[in-house]
Amino acid sequence: MKNINDIYEENKKELNMRLIDMYKEEINKIKERTLLIKGKKFLIVGKSPLYVIFMAYMLGTLLLFSYLCHKYWKTAQGREKNILGRLSVASIVADIAIIFSISDFAYPYDLVPLIITVFTVVIGMLIYKYGLFTTMDIAKENLIVNVEEGVIVRDMEGKFQYANPKAYDLIPELVNVNKATIEKRLDEIVGNRDGDTVEFNNRIYKIKDRTLYDDKSVAGQMITFFDITDLHENNKKMEQLKIEADNANQAKSNFLANMSHEIRTPINAVLGMDEMILREATEENIIEYATSIKRAGETLLSLVSDILDFSKIESGKMTLINEPYNVPDLINDMINTFSLRMRQKGLSFITEIDSNIPKVLVGDEIRIKQIALNILSNAFKYTKEGYVKLKISSIIENDKCKLLFSVEDTGSGIKKEALERLFETFERIDEKKNRHIEGSGLGLNITKNLLKMMGSDINVKSVYGRGSIFSFELCQDIIDKTPIGEISSEVVKTGVHEKNTEEFIAPKGRVLVVDDNMVNLTVMKGLLKKTQIKVDLALSGAEALRLTKLNKYHLIFMDHLMPELDGIETFAKMKEMKENLNIDTPCIVLTANAISGAKEQYMEAGFAEYMTKPIDITLLDTNLIKYLPKDLIEQK
Repeated sequence: MKNINDIYEENKKELNMRLIDMYKEEINKIKERTLLIKGKKFLIVGKSPLYVIFMAYMLGTLLLFSYLCHKYWKTAQGREKNILGRLSVASIVADIAIIFSISDFAYPYDLVPLIITVFTVVIGMLIYKYGLFTTMDIAKENLIVNVEEGVIVRDMEGKFQYANPKAYDLIPELVNVNKATIEKRLDEIVGNRDGDTVEFNNRIYKIKDRTLYDDKSVAGQMITFFDITDLHENNKKMEQLKIEADNANQAKSNFLANMSHEIRTPINAVLGMDEMILREATEENIIEYATSIKRAGETLLSLVSDILDFSKIESGKMTLINEPYNVPDLINDMINTFSLRMRQKGLSFITEIDSNIPKVLVGDEIRIKQIALNILSNAFKYTKEGYVKLKISSIIENDKCKLLFSVEDTGSGIKKEALERLFETFERIDEKKNRHIEGSGLGLNITKNLLKMMGSDINVKSVYGRGSIFSFELCQDIIDKTPIGEISSEVVKTGVHEKNTEEFIAPKGRVLVVDDNMVNLTVMKGLLKKTQIKVDLALSGAEALRLTKLNKYHLIFMDHLMPELDGIETFAKMKEMKENLNIDTPCIVLTANAISGAKEQYMEAGFAEYMTKPIDITLLDTNLIKYLPKDLIEQK
């Protein structure tokens, strides 16, 4: 039996020939699948069934992806639209490439690696550019998408980049594929009108234009549309309410003017007639009755004055008149006003007045006196026994004097919880306990507001059941640094006005009093009786004009509110008359109109002075001395 080696040797030549033929056959097959490109040989791999199935799967998947991207691209906006658009284009290109790879069109090339590479690069670029996986960017995007305001983003060149859903609702033209049309429309609507308003769908929007920055460089602009329709409507309503409030305030002012006139006129008659009774009566009981009438009338007048002052402060029409004033006269007036009332009530009135206070200061004397008297009156009302102490001290620095007022009483005191309500309007502390005490509840509120106007405030210390201390400070300019000296509450000095009331007559003087109310004329004539001045009376403006043609007067008192010709009209016609013998005669308006702005009105009209009803006897005598020729005034 032959072994394997023997068999091989016998067939060696034949086997070698067969191997050579097989090698050549394979070489030829390889050559058929070899492509020469630029001197290099590339092996062409054949398409197996599995390859075809895989490529068909990829094609179907990408076609579905392309369809979905295109579908949602139509309704997408802004950032999402850009992303879906790019993905749709990339997937369509990949679909075409796969079709070419499966078919013989791409033979002998295989485009699959290229497809995968390009698609991966596109996805990477989208992730990088739009931060698809950045939480903060997603949050910011969702915030802008969901806000109620319309938001539009433009680049540095003003080209449209983004709009949130609300902006698309407001401006449907943004859907337009024509960029030029979009830019034109945005320029028409937005422009550079930051803060302007536009109207969409019968609603009003305010434009806010903000510059966008990338680090420190300008990256573009963001335009926001804020719906201000409700605010606009509210503003219109507020304007209408303001007009109505102004009209109501004017109506209130007119009402107060009329009521002031209507109330003050009869009070003037009551107090004027009462003053004549006090001057001429000799029986004690008659004098006592007349004194009670005077006090009641003054209380009523005080209530009317408080209401008018409150109205002035509330409307912002209260003004301060700062003029030089005599400090001793101010202090004496305050002491005189309350010393008798205190004694009648059985109270001790203690005064501690700094003797070094400068004699003449600058301020609103009338309002300072009003503040001090309000506080003293309050202490007087709520103190049944003990004392009321008025303390006035001073601190002098250069040409300034700080006056320190303090009013201490041993009255009922104020509960701690009631101190906060003490200065509120119409507030009365312990209403049940103090219901018998007269007052409007406006005095302290007026006092606090007047002090505020003077740059000061009122301080209160109180122990319930034991008493209270009210204090305030006023800074005043100094005119005369001469110290006022000692002022005693026991020996009260009379002011200059009161001295003049008793000390002069003018029998050669002649005055004209014009008023449509005969009672007021009678009162005025009675008050002038003691001066022995000749008094002519006129019941109308027309009568006044007739008398000024016939007689020369040294002083004229003119009422304002009169029928046919009022006081201002009569005064103007008087100045225009050629036959007028009183062109240069001082004319004092005497009126019940005491509301804010009245004095200024009369001064502008040319009146020399302004006096309110009821007539202040002291002020009347002061004006007589001021305006009557000096040679007509005689000392008694």
